[in-house]
Amino acid sequence: MMMLWSIVSWTQAWMTGRASFYVTRALIGAFEGGFIPGTILFATYFYKTKELSVRLAFFWSTLNVARIISSLLAAGILEMRGVHGKTGWFWLFLIEGLLTFLIGLVSILYLPSSPTNTKSVLVPRPWYTERQEVIMINRLLRDDPSKGLTNIHESATLSDVLRAWSDKSMWGGIRHLVS
Repeated sequence: MMMLWSIVSWTQAWMTGRASFYVTRALIGAFEGGFIPGTILFATYFYKTKELSVRLAFFWSTLNVARIISSLLAAGILEMRGVHGKTGWFWLFLIEGLLTFLIGLVSILYLPSSPTNTKSVLVPRPWYTERQEVIMINRLLRDDPSKGLTNIHESATLSDVLRAWSDKSMWGGIRHLVS
């Protein structure tokens, strides 16, 4: 998701009209929308409920720090107006999009897919021994037995998405926003 939204973000550098603006903003929203819920879900694979609150507090704090840093970075990048005859906005979209893409790529190559599958391209050895994995999984399941029902590698299908959209219990928030 992060890499997809960064591709759309850097392609905004070449926007020329209202239609391209609306299309790129809609795509960024679609790709970026699942980032925070996905990150929180990923954290639940590693931490018990009581431990998760501290990690989420750190996550939300780093988001605020990232906003400050990106604002300062944006102010500096906007000063590049006129470089190679391009506007400051061109450089802002291009550079911030490319930086986000790079961070997304490193994340894919570094982060594990689960507590029991911690090998990755950048980390060829497992993070934990087999005994540590058993301890981790047992403590997570004791905290929340429903986590044993989760299959991390099972992809959502179109049928799953349609079933979620047709679930009227999910419409409460939408009715509230509309009224």
